[in-house]
Amino acid sequence: MKALEVDFEEFFDISLVEKNEDLSELLVQIKELSSGQQDRVIKALSTLVGEIKGEK
Repeated sequence: MKALEVDFEEFFDISLVEKNEDLSELLVQIKELSSGQQDRVIKALSTLVGEIKGEK
């Protein structure tokens, strides 16, 4: 069924809009990485944020 083969983000224009320029640039850089590299960066950032939150 060809009609169901749609890129929903592009079709509905539901892209993330971020007002923080640094965060926006980080997202652009992460999107440019391969899938495996994206996973590594996301896991590393998640670990870092978790450690920072735990420093109270």
